[in-house]
Amino acid sequence: MENNKLSRKLGILITRLRREQGFTQEAFAEVCDLHRAYQGVVERGEKNINIETAQKIGKALGLTLGQLFTLLDAEPEPPEPLPKQPYRRKKKKRTSASKKAGAKKKKKKSKAASPSTRKTASSKKESEPENPPDETSA
Repeated sequence: MENNKLSRKLGILITRLRREQGFTQEAFAEVCDLHRAYQGVVERGEKNINIETAQKIGKALGLTLGQLFTLLDAEPEPPEPLPKQPYRRKKKKRTSASKKAGAKKKKKKSKAASPSTRKTASSKKESEPENPPDETSA
């Protein structure tokens, strides 16, 4: 049996026994003195555990290491895992109300920008004459 299948089989067994005893994953990890994220990795069979960790888990379940491995040996083969699907970001559906709100904001921005641009352009024309008088000829 491959290591990853054995790890998955052990993880399935631990999960089943933990749930039968009414533990949440987080509470069980605390009893085993393991990090809750590591407990999840073990239960999914993503990591091989060492003998000390197996002993901690067995003790928390009220089993000796021998009993845990006997149950593991009797456990049926795990099903093949599903292939991982690539993550696809879902597009947000825009409702007609949000489309109208977006259109109104665009109109307000364009109206607000137009008058202020005209004022600054006209104020520049008034403050600066186009042809300054020539001081040398006067």
